[in-house]
Amino acid sequence: MNYIQRKMFAVLASIVFALVYLPLHDYPFGLDAAICASFTVAVFANATRKRGKSLFAGEDHIPFLEMLLGHILCLVAVVGIVRLGIYAEPVLPAWLTTSIGRSPGGHPLPSALRGVQSLMLFLVGFVESWWLSSGKYKPESEGCKVVLSKSAYEEDIANRLRLK
Repeated sequence: MNYIQRKMFAVLASIVFALVYLPLHDYPFGLDAAICASFTVAVFANATRKRGKSLFAGEDHIPFLEMLLGHILCLVAVVGIVRLGIYAEPVLPAWLTTSIGRSPGGHPLPSALRGVQSLMLFLVGFVESWWLSSGKYKPESEGCKVVLSKSAYEEDIANRLRLK
């Protein structure tokens, strides 16, 4: 999957956003559904690009249920950040919600609230993408070693002290 560039992920996520938002724009959950769909495409496309098929199968893959629950948690965070910005804007002070200036073309720049929102959304996406693309998953049952007797403990220490 290394042949797909990051620019293509942005285009694909934008297309998915439009395909989901256009039929649902009359409903109150239309924006949330479109954001969730495009976020899912962006995160899983990036993780698949980095790990390939080992994301879903192989020795160090993340179990499906754990991946699903982690992704749902990130989607809830993304929707919460977006909705919090929408609903909190009328009650926040003006210095947070007014534009911080104008671009050379005359277009207004985003407000401080939108900048913080964007930073938080980027952070959620970065953390989930990093978690999915790290190939160091090891279940706890394989990582811990239980020693039941004193002789086994002494044998384990002796094995560690041997020079090879």
